[in-house]
Amino acid sequence: MMQTDLMNWICKPARRNVTSFLLIVCLAVFTTGCGVPVPSVSIPIADIAVTKNDLIVQNRSGSVRYDVQITIDDKYTYVADVLPLGKSSLLLAEFVDDRGHRYKRGLLNIRNVMINMPDSIVGNRYYRW
Repeated sequence: MMQTDLMNWICKPARRNVTSFLLIVCLAVFTTGCGVPVPSVSIPIADIAVTKNDLIVQNRSGSVRYDVQITIDDKYTYVADVLPLGKSSLLLAEFVDDRGHRYKRGLLNIRNVMINMPDSIVGNRYYRW
């Protein structure tokens, strides 16, 4: 009796397709909750904002950072000896290029900001906006 039921199931492709589809849906539902958590490194540990005269950096790393290098538009650089937790306001005029020219806010907005935070455990961490 069991063989005939098995043969009927194998011979009916519509029922087999529906059963296969339901099996795939069940597997997808059950495996999505078992994923690997997102590593904390992918979450930026600093936020930025720009005002007319300042670049505001919010350090959310959980610790004070030393020798942080911040670069605007791949050209103008500022090195903060200490970047405390919370918000820090940095004057845009303090950013200089390799020839010593200070950043002057023009008609164009800042295109990108890169923050290099040295870390003794992981190495250098770069964040780009």
